[in-house]
Amino acid sequence: MKGTFGGWRRPVLAVVGVVAAGSSMLLSAPAYADHTPPAASGGVQFVYAQPEVAADRDHVIWHWTLMNNGQEKASKVTLIQHLDPSLKIDTLSPGCAAQGPVIKCQFDQLAPGDQQQGFVGADLPTDGAVTARINGRVTWQQGGAPDGTYIRPVVPVHA
Repeated sequence: MKGTFGGWRRPVLAVVGVVAAGSSMLLSAPAYADHTPPAASGGVQFVYAQPEVAADRDHVIWHWTLMNNGQEKASKVTLIQHLDPSLKIDTLSPGCAAQGPVIKCQFDQLAPGDQQQGFVGADLPTDGAVTARINGRVTWQQGGAPDGTYIRPVVPVHA
């Protein structure tokens, strides 16, 4: 699933940094944090909302929205997400599975205008400072043939 099938690609990255030992935390919202899709010529895209970091800074949840902005049904929709560094993933949306730092979410189809929402929850190390990143890409088919890959633009979130 590495490559672009006649579509276009842009990287996505949501970052959260956590520093232990009582320092203050500052979060800045990523672009599209309100789940508003970027302007596009169609196809399947996704956005991350600002991550939720627990008050004791030991857990983070990333929420995402996957949407079909195209005029045709998208089938075999697959969202692949990667955590860096590898964190213990403890909660996932239905339809998603984790293997190490990689999360794979699969959907049979998305009709034009349809959306799927989901989340990834992970434990953060408590022994010092960490910057945790999540990035992802989505692939899909239209009309039975591989059609596109969408990789979100870099969207940092600092804590």
